[in-house]
Amino acid sequence: MEIIKANQKKIIASLILAAAVALGITAVVLKFPKNLGELENEKKQQQQRQQVYEVAVQLKDQHNSDPEEDSRTCLKRGDAIIVLPEGHKWSKTELISSLILKIRMTEEQAAKLTQPIEKGSNKKKEDGEPAEKEIVKIRKYRIKIEELNFDEKKLLENQPFENKVFEWKNIVEEKQNN
Repeated sequence: MEIIKANQKKIIASLILAAAVALGITAVVLKFPKNLGELENEKKQQQQRQQVYEVAVQLKDQHNSDPEEDSRTCLKRGDAIIVLPEGHKWSKTELISSLILKIRMTEEQAAKLTQPIEKGSNKKKEDGEPAEKEIVKIRKYRIKIEELNFDEKKLLENQPFENKVFEWKNIVEEKQNN
């Protein structure tokens, strides 16, 4: 009889141990990151999700007497000054000196609005660091503000499009590198 009770205790202990191992494996599997392909797809989908950003747009060309320096460092009419999430509290100076537009776009598109046009190599330096690229133009993309009908002088009173959301494809264009 004692042998049977001892065997039952061993069986119960084995079952408890097996259950604990199964629970541990389940916990690890549930917390373990998805395979790399799924993670990359998830990241792409997240980038493709559109949201509304607010963009401060340059209204007048900045100038430098050196043409190369002008292209590299001076914002031109329609260039994005800064891109921020919807709901940003703009200063009075920002509100009267630039056009603020709401644009529905992806995170990737928002980043593109402030990217420069660069030239140079994608190669790495001898120390393994990326080779520096030279800025050719301060912005690669621009807002087509000439297609918008508004009076710039009225910016002193209010922003003309504060209740309108524009779509990237209708309001943004890539600049020509010339």
